[in-house]
Amino acid sequence: MDLQMSDTSGLGDKKLNRKRRPGNLLPLDSDSIKKRLRPLPSSESLLYLNDDCLLEVFKHLNQIDLCHVHNACKRFVPLAESAFKYILKRKLDWTKVKMEEGTSDIRLIFYKFGHLYKSLHVCNNIGSDILELLTQITFLRLIHVDIDSKILRVIHTAPNLNELIMADCKFVSNSETNSSPRNSKSVVGNKKSPLLRLTFQSQQPPILILSLFLQNNQQLQCLGLPIDDPENVFFYVNDILKHAKQLSELNFFTRCNAMSTDVRNMLRNLTNLRRLAVIGNQTIGMCAASLVEGIEQNASKLTHLEIREFIFKAPTLGIISQMKNLQHLALGGMFDCLKTELVSLVASLPLLNNLILSLKSCCSIKCGSRNVNFSILKKIVEEGKQLNLIKFLSIREIRINENNYAELLDVLEKGNRKEKLSIAIVGCASTTGFNVPMQLQRTNEKRLTIGYCVDRFCSCIHKYLRRS
Repeated sequence: MDLQMSDTSGLGDKKLNRKRRPGNLLPLDSDSIKKRLRPLPSSESLLYLNDDCLLEVFKHLNQIDLCHVHNACKRFVPLAESAFKYILKRKLDWTKVKMEEGTSDIRLIFYKFGHLYKSLHVCNNIGSDILELLTQITFLRLIHVDIDSKILRVIHTAPNLNELIMADCKFVSNSETNSSPRNSKSVVGNKKSPLLRLTFQSQQPPILILSLFLQNNQQLQCLGLPIDDPENVFFYVNDILKHAKQLSELNFFTRCNAMSTDVRNMLRNLTNLRRLAVIGNQTIGMCAASLVEGIEQNASKLTHLEIREFIFKAPTLGIISQMKNLQHLALGGMFDCLKTELVSLVASLPLLNNLILSLKSCCSIKCGSRNVNFSILKKIVEEGKQLNLIKFLSIREIRINENNYAELLDVLEKGNRKEKLSIAIVGCASTTGFNVPMQLQRTNEKRLTIGYCVDRFCSCIHKYLRRS
């Protein structure tokens, strides 16, 4: 009996030992593992994933696939919208739409996710029904779009639209759009849009359309306006002074001699103006003095000034030097003055951060207007204590080697500059050059960076290529 008890106790210990030792377990092959797993139908496998996993999967889909996911079930609707919103912030291509390519698919995208767009670029015609879906849109750019009364009504009643750009748009004439501004309620309704920035690019709008925008958006702060016909200048100026006196930024594009007394009077009366950009045409050859005289009265308030395609003389630069609050200055055209006048101009502007000079030549002034050498650049760096960016475009004489680079570093060190200075130079291939070792540039890249390239449109480049 004792022997039997001892034997059975030994067997019990052996069984326990077998259970405790993992090494005694038989290994499972892939077939046995598949048999033990419960098979799931392929159509229901996604439903067993949590929302975080599904969201990561949806972020890798395209727009049409997200529309199909949106229709799959109620659980996928907020996940598809979250994925669409996430991708909109990181893929700019999703905010650019051409309506002629796959219009039906694009319409499906807008009907599902149109309320998520905050920025959109539309090329070719777009229906007013799609624009009505953009309830959260704040920036809208329309390119080659036929603007009719329905689209105007949607634009004016958009609840969140702050900036609108219309480039090469065609304004369709009908009974409503051709009505007088007094009857504009029939076009825009009673609601007012929060539009703050309005720009017409490449094509001037009809007078009635501009009046309609200005009358219904008197809180407008920025206006960009091209003028091709000098006969319409009076009507444009009259509407701006009547309905847009709060303008703080004005961008003026002209292909004609539109710098009349009306324009100068407008600039004098816009007392809130802080930013001004006037871009003309190089065939005008008009002196900038007639334009600068209009802003002389409000010179102390301007912070940004850009004048391109004009002739600049010493008296004109003298008026600009009185704008003590200028932070950004861009001048482009022909400089019929000594280049030391540019140094005096920079010295008289204590707050200037960005300086852009585009120097061109013509038959009367010849190439002497582009003779800005390294000594002029060095003096500008010395006088511009707050300068962070200097751009010289279409120049002829600047050559920078290793010694010149060291001189600029000494000027920056003596001036105790805290911020880095960036210099960009676009010069003639035959008379300008940049030769500084790359190792030296990398060593001082936190203090000074210089970018140099050849002007492709310079008349001397063809002679230079033939010689080389």
